[in-house]
Amino acid sequence: MMKYLSLFSGIGGFELGIQNSNIEMECIGYSEIDKYAKSIYRRHFPSHRDLGDATKIQPEELPDFDLLVGGFPCQAFSYAGERRGLDDTRGTLFFEIARICKEKKPQYLLLENVPGLLSHDKGRTFSTFIRILTEMGYDILWEVHNSKNHGVPQNRERLFIKGYLRRGSGREVLRSRGDGSEDTGELKEVTSEENDRAPTAPSQREIITLIPGKQATRVMSIDGVSCALGALGGGMGAKTGLYAIPKPNIVGNFSPNRKHGGANVYADDGISPTLTATNYKHPITIRDDNRKIRKIGNHSKSGHHGKDVFDPDGLSPTLCAGSLYKNGIKICQPVLTPDRVNKRQNGRRMKENDDPMFTITAQDRHGVYDGYRFRRLTPKETERLQAFPDDWTKYGADDELISDTQRYKCTGNAVTTTVITYIINEMFGDMNDKA
Repeated sequence: MMKYLSLFSGIGGFELGIQNSNIEMECIGYSEIDKYAKSIYRRHFPSHRDLGDATKIQPEELPDFDLLVGGFPCQAFSYAGERRGLDDTRGTLFFEIARICKEKKPQYLLLENVPGLLSHDKGRTFSTFIRILTEMGYDILWEVHNSKNHGVPQNRERLFIKGYLRRGSGREVLRSRGDGSEDTGELKEVTSEENDRAPTAPSQREIITLIPGKQATRVMSIDGVSCALGALGGGMGAKTGLYAIPKPNIVGNFSPNRKHGGANVYADDGISPTLTATNYKHPITIRDDNRKIRKIGNHSKSGHHGKDVFDPDGLSPTLCAGSLYKNGIKICQPVLTPDRVNKRQNGRRMKENDDPMFTITAQDRHGVYDGYRFRRLTPKETERLQAFPDDWTKYGADDELISDTQRYKCTGNAVTTTVITYIINEMFGDMNDKA
C-alpha cells in the first residue's frame, strides 16, 4: 500500500479525493494550523497523525512515504530568479515542501495552487519552484484543471504540479493525457480546455451573469456554473457570489380584508411557496388558468369598468364600440411608485413601452420586479460545489458547531475533491487498483 504525507491539509480535500479514488493509500501524517479547519479535519480523519505546523516538522523524524500532497499558500518573495537554490524559497511555504523532499525523497509529488502562480513576477516565481524540484531530481508536469469539468457546477481553475523522482522506476506516471506522447521528463503545460475529459452538460459550462460588477456585488443566474469559491474578502457575495433565486409568483389574494398568506393565489408556472404544517387550514391556492382576462386595477373613483386596467399578459376583454370610442382599453405600463396616489413627474405615473425611464429621485421607488430575490450560497451548497458530503464543515472534532463564516472560509480554501480523485486515478491507475 502506498503511503502519503499531507501538508497544508485544510479540511481534508486531498484526503477525501484519495479515499474516493481506485488507489489504496495510507496517510502517515498531516499538517494544518487553522484551528477551525483542523477541527473539521480531525472529525473526519481521527486516526491521522497530527504533525502540527509545517515549519516545525523535522523530516528526519518522519517515516518513509511515497507521495507528498498539498495545496501550498503562495506568498510573494524577493529572491525569485537569482538561482540561489533552496535559499530562493525561504520565507515561503514552498520552502517547507522543498526541505522535506530534499530529506525524504518521496517518489511522487502532487501540489496545488492558483493559475496565477504561472505568471507571478513574470513567471520567475514558478520557474524557481520548478528549478528547485528539478535540481532535487524530480521530473515535473503541470496542468490546469477546472472544477466545472469534474462533476461540480463551479468555474474554478487550479494549477496542479505533478512530479516523480527520476531515479525511480521510470514508468510513465506523469504522461500528458490524451495526446499519446511518452513522458520525457521535460516541462510541459496541459490546459483543462485540451485535456479535462470529464463530461459536462453544455448548459453548465459557463457563468451566466445577470448584473455585472465585482464578485462581492455581481449577481449570477442559477442556470449557469458557480464562480470560484473564495475564502476571504469583503462584501456579501465576496466568498460565494450572489445568485438570483426565483420567488413564488403571487398573482392575487382572495381575502382582500386580511393579509394572511394563506389567502394568496400563486401562478402555476412559478415555484411553490414553503409548505407548512398548517396548510390544512390554509391550503395553497394555485391559479388554474393563465388564459384569462387579468384586470389589475381601476383608475375611476366611481369604479366604472370602462376605467379598468388590464395586464398585457392576459387575454383582452371583449371589444365593443363604446369602450374603444369613449374610454379605450387601458393596459398596464411601467409605473413609478405604484402606491402613490398623487401624480408626479410631469403629471404622469404611467409610461408607454419604450419610453425613457423616469428621472431618478430620492423619494420614489424605481426598478423592475422580475420575480427573483438575491442571496449568496449556503455553507451546504459550497460544500457540494467542492464535492464534499453535506455538512462536512458543520461540526468540529468535539461536536462544536462551526460558524457559517468559518465554513465559507474553509470550503473556499479547499480543493475540489473530484479533481483530486481524477488525478490520483490517472497517476497511479495501473499500480494497485482496489478490488
